[in-house]
Amino acid sequence: MKSIRRTLMIIIIVFLITNNSAAQPAKNREILAEKNLIYSLTQKVDGIIESTLYNTLFLKEYFPSMNYSKVIPVLEQLSNTTQNPSIKYKANLAAMYLKYCDSLGLNPEVIRGDQAAGFKAVANELNDKLLASF
Repeated sequence: MKSIRRTLMIIIIVFLITNNSAAQPAKNREILAEKNLIYSLTQKVDGIIESTLYNTLFLKEYFPSMNYSKVIPVLEQLSNTTQNPSIKYKANLAAMYLKYCDSLGLNPEVIRGDQAAGFKAVANELNDKLLASF
């Protein structure tokens, strides 16, 4: 019960912060998005982390020029330290997507909607581009 209440509070805070960011200049929104991603990726609740991993992929469409250099190490650390295999895999996929998205031909529309389909599309594209290049 305590973790549900804490999770709900975090979601409400993130929602309020992101709603307030709509009135701010683009650079401020990027900085705020980066801080929110990093904060959410370091939570102890697996559901928040998994949502944030998907949001990391999804936000690339809305902030294509954003510098993700501070987010990638957090994703890599999460991938190396978590005991949850799903989070480990998704964190690794998200980090690789952010690193190599410019060389991938992935349509951001594919990521929108279904989380499982989005991660599968990223995995397939990374597999096709990175393994085929050897």
